[in-house]
Amino acid sequence: MKKVFFIIIEIEMKAKLLSTVLALLIATISFGQTKVGSMFTDHMVLQQQSNVKIWGVDKPKTKVTVSGSWGEDIITKTSKEGKWTVELPTPKGSFTPYIVTVVGSSEIHLSDVLIGEVWLASGQSNMQMPLKGNKNQPIIGSAEMILEASKPNHIRLFTVKPSYGIKTQNSLEGEWKVATSLTARNFSAVAYFFGKNIADYINVPVGLINSSRGATQAECWMSEKTLATVSKKKVPEDNALIPTKDTGLTPSVFYNHMIYPLVGYSIKGVIWYQGESNKMEAAQYTKVLSALINSWRAEWNQGDFPFYQVEIAPFIYKKGGDAAARLRENQFKVTTHVKNTGIVSTVDLGDLHYIHPPRKKEVGDRLALLALANDYDFKGIDAVGPSFKEFSINGDKVKVSFKDAPNGITSFSKEITGFEIAGEDQVFYPATARINNKKVAVVVTSDKVTKPVAIRYAFKNFSKANLYGVSGLPVFPFRTDNWESRKEN
Repeated sequence: MKKVFFIIIEIEMKAKLLSTVLALLIATISFGQTKVGSMFTDHMVLQQQSNVKIWGVDKPKTKVTVSGSWGEDIITKTSKEGKWTVELPTPKGSFTPYIVTVVGSSEIHLSDVLIGEVWLASGQSNMQMPLKGNKNQPIIGSAEMILEASKPNHIRLFTVKPSYGIKTQNSLEGEWKVATSLTARNFSAVAYFFGKNIADYINVPVGLINSSRGATQAECWMSEKTLATVSKKKVPEDNALIPTKDTGLTPSVFYNHMIYPLVGYSIKGVIWYQGESNKMEAAQYTKVLSALINSWRAEWNQGDFPFYQVEIAPFIYKKGGDAAARLRENQFKVTTHVKNTGIVSTVDLGDLHYIHPPRKKEVGDRLALLALANDYDFKGIDAVGPSFKEFSINGDKVKVSFKDAPNGITSFSKEITGFEIAGEDQVFYPATARINNKKVAVVVTSDKVTKPVAIRYAFKNFSKANLYGVSGLPVFPFRTDNWESRKEN
């Protein structure tokens, strides 16, 4: 009996020993060779004149050396979990292809690495929309730009494959690609037009990272921790509870898979085109987007990098009254709440029938103007469109003046459209407007309103507005009232 007992004990001990050996073997296999983060591939662009973070895994307590062929070497040691991170100094941007070498328990050689400017593009479908266009939805000028991409251009592209989930992921799917006609056609149109401008004018390589997904709310792109500061929305407890048809309404899930793995990859700044999916909660958007911007900056730990957004374009929405106009209003307010931010207007670029307007080139060009003026010290350019300054009422006339219009405003000799006036009954009527060039103002009247109290410009979901600064940038939509609802005449 004792013999049987000891045999059983021996078997159990051997089983435990085998289990331990297998666990160690699995751990050895997991950290059996040096690996780098999923953002680090051949053809990548590293931010110039920065201490760029490069990270990965290897065997625990292993020496890792990261070298840039421009003459920098950094040595570190992996943690007990096998993780490592270094900050590698980069030189001034140039068109010289470099090699980044990582030596740990094995070696990795990343070739054709350029040093230049890196921008992250994010948002929903209008950012995701490729240069080639969507089915039955064109991009004006795409054929020329796709053909242009066949020339040597030193633009590199990284598209994050859409993915979502309730837990943060350390890796993502994607790789850096050289911009060519074949790769550019499938890349974000807005981001590519933007990047092409930057590359042409600053004359260094540009790396563009596109992490966007259609039909997503802003809350999808922030961490659960940040979400809790601005919303009562909850992240599901299990992936199975994420609705397959409305994933874009589920907070944090795209951040977890498409932003979190990017955090730390050195960037110059962010361009953002999103908001259509938040229009029914427009009143909260300033707070939500401000929190997103501040949280990303804190996570990247690069200071207050520039964050430029795009106003959602005019479109006939089936419901929501003037919800899209109110969303635009709150988009603009972000620029007054958060430093080093900017916005470009699309009030003149909308399409009555397409929520994805085809004039993406102007969007990219306008974003580039902001960056060139604010971040690359280009002088003498007007990068910000005119916006409402103040108004005064004299009898039946309303005078509206504007700021950021150093050379005045214009309708390019066309009849001015987009203005409305209301009296105390809060009913808005279409109004006529004429430009007062000496005052950088317009004088607005309506034969339906003898005692005006409020004025609006392009403050509808869809409006044909045509007032510009002389430089060609449109006047931002605005209103002078704070009425909760709109009364139709």
